[in-house]
Amino acid sequence: MKAISTHLNIQWKTVIIIGNRAYRNMWDELILLWTVKLLLRDGKNIIISCLDPLWLKHFFKQFLTEKEILSITFIHELPKGFRSFFRWIKKGWIRELKYFWTTDSVILGGWEIFTAENPSAYRGYRALWMRPFLFKKILWDFLGNSTKFLYLMWGIQVPDSKVQQIHLNFWLKNSDHLYLRDFQTIEEVENFINSHSEWNEESLSKKIDFCMDTSYFAYPWNEVLITEGREVSPEKYIVVNICDQNFVSDVANDIKPYLDQGYKIYYIPVYRSHKGIPSDLHFKHILEEKLNAKHPFEILDWIDDFQRFVSVLKGAETVFCTRLHLFLVASYLQVTTKVYPYQRKIIKMQKVLENVLIKK
Repeated sequence: MKAISTHLNIQWKTVIIIGNRAYRNMWDELILLWTVKLLLRDGKNIIISCLDPLWLKHFFKQFLTEKEILSITFIHELPKGFRSFFRWIKKGWIRELKYFWTTDSVILGGWEIFTAENPSAYRGYRALWMRPFLFKKILWDFLGNSTKFLYLMWGIQVPDSKVQQIHLNFWLKNSDHLYLRDFQTIEEVENFINSHSEWNEESLSKKIDFCMDTSYFAYPWNEVLITEGREVSPEKYIVVNICDQNFVSDVANDIKPYLDQGYKIYYIPVYRSHKGIPSDLHFKHILEEKLNAKHPFEILDWIDDFQRFVSVLKGAETVFCTRLHLFLVASYLQVTTKVYPYQRKIIKMQKVLENVLIKK
């Protein structure tokens, strides 16, 4: 088993981070936070391409110093379609295109970078974000500079589709290094690379590192654990999150005994909003109707006061969740958690926790 990499060996001075950033998904924002901290430690100039630069900067102010915030350039992500393109032009964000051209290194990452469970991963969104860098690479290759400046981070699921495999192989070949967060992903990618004759064992061993999901390092969880007492009311409560209609009945059956015993229920909208994807608040209302709850569940927000969020979560008797990152954060805080795996990545990360965190 590969050792945990706690260092990002990124070439060059200026690094741009692209992916689903500032979409108000706790998982993505915590992963990004520690990636930023690692790069700041190495003295890098950081540019973050994101949906909402002002919101992301506001969120990061809870964790970074003013000096660190000022050293980061927050810009708008490239448009994904016609409507976003015209808005991008109208707002004048096209001027930010210079950052995509002038950057030295690119980190492409987030949740599952390439996975058949998320069709947009292979339908071109990643390719759209990478357009300026592809042009730059073509120019560099033409000038005889074959330096690779792309770094892939976190989760990859090797697809069954031959077309998608060609897509994946292209990005793997053109990346300098891969920082992957679970053992199954590493094994699948190694097998995939070995099945292509253009790869060799030496390039493979230098290309892949196991990098624990960086949300683990994004916040001082251990300091929270040793803090005595609870910073919230002494009443008993549980914490709930749902992101999939298929688990509403299961969660309702599991939490009904707590509701009947008078437990308070906090609901965490891990994922707040994104066009085309229901917010977790949508399933809160469905769950309340399913249980005929007399009072709406209290929302436990993580955006504006992350410290309180952690304090309340720490004191929960049990956490019931479908979102991977609430499961991870609750695990870091050693809270009893029941997870409903709606995607394979949850099962894979359970194995990481069992083999890495529990053995520490």
